[in-house]
Amino acid sequence: MKMTFFRALPFIGFALLATAAMPSSVHAAACTFSRDLDFGMEGEDVRCLQQYLNGAGYSIATSGVGAPGHETTQFKDKTKQAIIKWQVANKLVPAAGYFGAKSRAAYLALVGNTAPGTGTSLQEILQKQLLALQQQLSTAQGGTPAPASSGNADTDARNAIADAVSTLDKAKKQVEKAKDDGESIGRAEKRLADADDDFMDAVRSYFKGHLDDALDSARDAAKNAENAYEDAGGQSHSDEVESYIDDVQDLIDKVDDEISEAENNNKDVRSAKTLLKKAQVKHDDAADALDADNFDDAESLAEDAEKLADDASDAIGERDRRDVQEDLDDARNELSDARDEVQKAKDDGESVHTAERLLDDAEGKLDDAENDIDDNHTSDAEDLIDEALDLVKEALDKI
Repeated sequence: MKMTFFRALPFIGFALLATAAMPSSVHAAACTFSRDLDFGMEGEDVRCLQQYLNGAGYSIATSGVGAPGHETTQFKDKTKQAIIKWQVANKLVPAAGYFGAKSRAAYLALVGNTAPGTGTSLQEILQKQLLALQQQLSTAQGGTPAPASSGNADTDARNAIADAVSTLDKAKKQVEKAKDDGESIGRAEKRLADADDDFMDAVRSYFKGHLDDALDSARDAAKNAENAYEDAGGQSHSDEVESYIDDVQDLIDKVDDEISEAENNNKDVRSAKTLLKKAQVKHDDAADALDADNFDDAESLAEDAEKLADDASDAIGERDRRDVQEDLDDARNELSDARDEVQKAKDDGESVHTAERLLDDAEGKLDDAENDIDDNHTSDAEDLIDEALDLVKEALDKI
């Protein structure tokens, strides 16, 4: 399922995909950052960071110590101030001069490199962080994906990249599973590598503002990843939806048999039949959507059909709401007549406290029955009506 999460992405999460404010001289330095860098630290990685910042236009100093050609291994105030300028320009939050995980990931994104010595590609770094952001937003939204793209080029590109991330993750897991099972997956690995390359092209194009190219590359990445997933033994999305629709039809047929058996046993099945008929219509609509390759619509319609079939099963033996409402109205009339009888007895000087309490209890049960009818819990409503009528009879016996 697509997770189009970029619309509501907060600034702190969007840092990874922030578009650079200006093109930088990213080739000034190719650094290996195996640790976070902070004020007071020393090392060749600090020197490399200074060289990168100087070359990218965020000068440590214009002359003397820290200037181009005179970079040092010491992380001091000038280095911190240059980092802050770089972080602000690239929308990294907080821009505090601390060169941590987010800054390192942004650096890799800007230089378009593989992290030397780590074996971790930029695509993998981006994918992990995008998936984490994806999960954060899904949780914040109660697990509900954002609406589909409205056609805005920037949004379309971001959504396509998000879709590629999800599909790549699924494909990589399936390829690893196939490896563990000892299956031959050379073709899958080739397509997965192509998907990785396409994804990298998509991200780079997005950073450069080439949104149409980013969209095309992201779609190619998703397509190659989906093919790799299938080559590694994974079931395609269309196959998954088709299988689900078939399962729902099996459920509908099962409930239909339950209804027939209940009808033979003289149970009320009118509500169940109505609900099951609606379930079949939804199922047929799902099958039509599948034929039209509208997989998300097909899956949603199948879910509706499944719920209606379950409701139909639950409704077997329950009387129609209108019939139960009529019983409730009759019970209220009996309660009203009983109150008149109790009042007459009270006027004649009889003690009616117990009878009045019983009638109040009966009215409470009828009110609860009304709520159950509104919620379509007709069986529960019937039970409450019977209990209320028993209390009315008992009240009349007390006078």
